[in-house]
Amino acid sequence: DVCSSDLVSSSDQTLAGIAGKAVKEAAYHVTHAATWVVRLGDGTVESHERAQLALWWVAPYVGELFTDDETSAAAADSGLGVLPSTLL
Repeated sequence: DVCSSDLVSSSDQTLAGIAGKAVKEAAYHVTHAATWVVRLGDGTVESHERAQLALWWVAPYVGELFTDDETSAAAADSGLGVLPSTLL
């Protein structure tokens, strides 16, 4: 599931509670964003071109969302967080 989160089983109960609520919010936003991508992509020629251009501009940065670093590794090792690379 796109909106599932290992953070709901974090060793920190506050973080786990926040993650549980965030999973529900993320599910809503995935649906909302998908609706807009389809609407803009299937809309006018201009809306399609603008949507394509926006995706072209952000594409080089998407990989950074799934790159592990020392902080995320420490959080995962301690049970507080997850490695971004596991979110793919």
